[in-house]
Amino acid sequence: MSVSALPHSSPNDRSVECVLLTTTRAEGTRTVVGLRGEADLATRSALADTLSRVIAAGVGDVVIDLAELDFIDSSIGRTFSVCRQFLRARDRQLTFRSPSTLAARILHAFGLSDCVEKRHEMRP
Repeated sequence: MSVSALPHSSPNDRSVECVLLTTTRAEGTRTVVGLRGEADLATRSALADTLSRVIAAGVGDVVIDLAELDFIDSSIGRTFSVCRQFLRARDRQLTFRSPSTLAARILHAFGLSDCVEKRHEMRP
C-alpha cells in the first residue's frame, strides 16, 4: 500500500510542494512502514493516518524505515511518540530503522533513541 500526502499551499506560495510517500509491507511478524520524501507538519496527518491503520490492524510490532527520508521536523517526533504509546498499550514495539543524523536528533529529543534498530555487524 502506498499513500502520498501533499501539503496545503496558499495561492501566493510558489514554492515546490513537498511529498511524503509511505509504504507498508510485512517482514516476518512485523509491519515495516517506509517513509520517502519530507515528513513535516504539512504531511503529518497523512503519516498519522497510515500509522493508525497499521496499529489498528493489530499485526505484530512496527518498524519505521527512515532510510529514504529527505527531511523530518519536530512535529513528526510527537507523532512517533504517540505511536509508541499506542503500541505499548497493546504489548507491541516500535522500532526505527536507518535514521539520518537529523532524524536521530529528533528521536532523541522525544525520548525515542532506545527504539533505533541496532545494526547487525557482519562477521568475516
